[in-house]
Amino acid sequence: MPGIGQVNGVDPRPPRDGDAPLEPESRLHAVWRIGRGVVGVLFLVVGVLGLVLPVIPGVPILIAGVALLGPHHPLVRPVAEYIARWREARRHADRSE
Repeated sequence: MPGIGQVNGVDPRPPRDGDAPLEPESRLHAVWRIGRGVVGVLFLVVGVLGLVLPVIPGVPILIAGVALLGPHHPLVRPVAEYIARWREARRHADRSE
């Protein structure tokens, strides 16, 4: 029997912080997001080591790490903004010629 305020045994009100555990899809999404971040940072570290050590291909691993983290990650955002400014300056220089 549903409780007071419940429809088919489900409370229609949105959950508040700390009210209910995450739904399975959102829990899976959180695990995926955290795992992707950890692997991305690991790739960045190995990629930087690869720039110094001749046995590890540094640039492809760095590219994979940046791709995993995405342009909005705090580690990647400054580099992405720098590249965007550089492209804009280059575009203005091409127009002035």
